[in-house]
Amino acid sequence: MIRLGGPGQRRAVGTSAVALCVAILATAGCGSDAKSTLQYPPSPAPEALVSGVVRMPNGELVSAPSMWQWARKFQLLSPLYAATANPNPNIFPTTGVPVTLSRVDNADAADGVIGNTPGHAPLFLGQSLETDEQGTYTIDKTDLATTVNGCGFMVAVGDANQGTLTRAWVLTPAPGTTDIDVVSETVVRVVLDRLTKSPPVNLCRDFPLGSPGLQGITDAVAAATFTATGATVQEMNDSGFQKAMASDLVKAAVTAATGVAVTE
Repeated sequence: MIRLGGPGQRRAVGTSAVALCVAILATAGCGSDAKSTLQYPPSPAPEALVSGVVRMPNGELVSAPSMWQWARKFQLLSPLYAATANPNPNIFPTTGVPVTLSRVDNADAADGVIGNTPGHAPLFLGQSLETDEQGTYTIDKTDLATTVNGCGFMVAVGDANQGTLTRAWVLTPAPGTTDIDVVSETVVRVVLDRLTKSPPVNLCRDFPLGSPGLQGITDAVAAATFTATGATVQEMNDSGFQKAMASDLVKAAVTAATGVAVTE
């Protein structure tokens, strides 16, 4: 047997062992069957900035319409989808696609085209996970995007090079709901078109998110694009824009938002 010094030393070692065991018990127990008693507070739930539903025409970036129609028939849709369902019968929830959040500034939008102004590229702020079976998405707060309030905030899906790009101005401050579909893409195009006309108007002054003017344009566009059709995303979005530009209701909504009628 190995002795650790005399009696006094043996007692000191024993006392230290007891103290060590007590200390370990306070954290992870002492002995072969000990279990940790440490409890960590739960991680805080992510803070949503913007959420909504993505809808596209059947044939591109879209879930099987039969599944969607079955879920709607038996009222199995999520509250978010039920609250934002678009009446256009030619678009369906899109599953499996991420949604990006960015911010566009006045200088970039002024010529009616986003992303072509040196030094004023849209600022990427975040991205959602892929949309679920009902087409819903959520973009949470990040270090890049701590809030959504002001103007020029935009969510988007698809690819411009493939003709599937579909965008939406964020409509309400965080946490809010903004759907992405033919209506929202048409609203983006209508606003950008107005920025190129006279008398001059300003993206942030005349079309901030949460403004009655932007919501009024959205409501008018929703009515104008109800009959928009297209086998592809590009065809659908082009159809919606043509119908909106021919709509007196949309023209009146744009005038109401800016306070001045277009002169050219």
